[in-house]
This record gives sequence, structure tokens and C-alpha cells, in this order.
Amino acid sequence: ISHEPYGRFGKRDQEMNGGINISACYGHKRMQWLFAGLFMFLTAFSFAQTTAQLYQSAAKLYQQNQFAEAAAAYEKIIAQGGAVPEVYFNLGNCYYKLNNLGKAILNYERAGRLAPDDEDIIHNLKLAQSHAVDKVTPVPQLGVVRWCNDLVCSYSAKGWAMWALASAWMAFIAFTAYLFMASYRAVPRFAGVVLLLLSFTFLFLWRWQHSNVHNSGYAVLVTENIYAKTAPDGAANNAFQIHEGIKFLLLDKVGEWNKIRLADGKVGW
Repeated sequence: ISHEPYGRFGKRDQEMNGGINISACYGHKRMQWLFAGLFMFLTAFSFAQTTAQLYQSAAKLYQQNQFAEAAAAYEKIIAQGGAVPEVYFNLGNCYYKLNNLGKAILNYERAGRLAPDDEDIIHNLKLAQSHAVDKVTPVPQLGVVRWCNDLVCSYSAKGWAMWALASAWMAFIAFTAYLFMASYRAVPRFAGVVLLLLSFTFLFLWRWQHSNVHNSGYAVLVTENIYAKTAPDGAANNAFQIHEGIKFLLLDKVGEWNKIRLADGKVGW
């Protein structure tokens, strides 16, 4: 395995569908709508141009070994709504180069949630985790639970949504064929029912993966180290120590204290 993170830079494909079909129109109100639409179009176009320029600038800064400046540019893209796997992935690379292991793992994790089957993201995440101090052995999961989690994570939320939409369209075609066919009508009817059930299944998997992405409940430690307490009190005994880059589940919150659980089952505040 290479000891350098995989990099992936290049101009992102951007689709901007917009246009104003101006026909002869009269009246003050119509002119207001026209100018409002034109303003919105120009604003969207300007925003897309700014994001694309930032992305190219960040990639160039990274290639010039200006990792802090590149990270700042990627953070700005995310703040502007450009939270896509490529941006998180490249931001993780910047922090890895800056020896900021916690933020590197955090951004690789974020990229992986949006693109769970991306091999470059998986490689770089494992590479960063190999440098973490804490080597936690997860509690074994039941076979059924592990299989379900692997199934859900086999596609992104967008991927499951596409499968659901495709199945629904094919079900519609099958039921349409059933209505117009004079013979062998049982075949399209059966196919339509199966495809409709598949569509609902994919929709359920989309909802599950969407929830994993936006409400995962997991966090990554980005400070050097910290002691977890046995209770939400500074005077409580130390339960265990964790170090930068470790991932944990947030269970509860009391004031400024968060109850956490590690993958090996340890619980602390």
C-alpha cells in the first residue's frame, strides 16, 4: 500500500440548466417577473462560476504543496453548499499532508458516506486510520445485521434513489403492457407487481442510507487526546483515554458533556 494518499483533482462536471425564453410581454408586473428571473439566473450562474474557480484554485494550491491554503479553499466550497465526495476527499488529503490526522479521517469519513463504494476514499481512509494511536477492535455483529449494513452501504443514497426510480418506470411500462396486450397478460402483470415491490424496497434502502448520511450520530476526535469520564462531571474518575482520529458514537448529551461509545463497547463522557 502506498504511504501517500491518492489524489484526485480536476474540473468537476457541472451542469447548469437555465435559460429565459423572452417573448413579447407588456405591463409593469410582467417586466418585474422578467427582471426577477434574469437576476436569479445571473446569480446562479455567478455562484456556479465562483465554485468552479475555487475548486480549480484549491487543486492548483495542493499541487504547489500549499496545503493550508488549499484546505481553506475547500472549506469555503463546502460552506457555499458544495459538499460533494470529491471536495471532502481532497480536503482530507490536505489535512493528511498537514499531519492533522483527526480532520483528515473526519473528511474521508464524510466523503465515504456520500460515496461508499469509492475505492480511493476507502484506501485513503484506511491509510489515515493506520496512523491513529487507538486500535479498537469492534464488537462482533450478528451476521444478519452485518449483511444488512453491507447491503445499505453498497450504494449511495443517490444510487438507491436511481434504482427506485428505474424500477417504478419499468413497473409502469409493465402495467401499461398488461392493459393493451390481448394475450399472455399474466406475464406483464406479474412483472409489474415484482418491479413495484422492488421500487418500494429500493425506496426504503434510500431512506436508510439517507439517514446514515445526515443523521449518523458518529463523530471523530480532532484534538490530540482526551480522557473520557465515568460521569458528566469534571471531578468524576477517568474511564479511558482516546486519541486523535478515533471514531465514536454519540449516545446522549448533558450540558456540555457528550456520552460516547467506542466500537469495542466502552462507554464514557
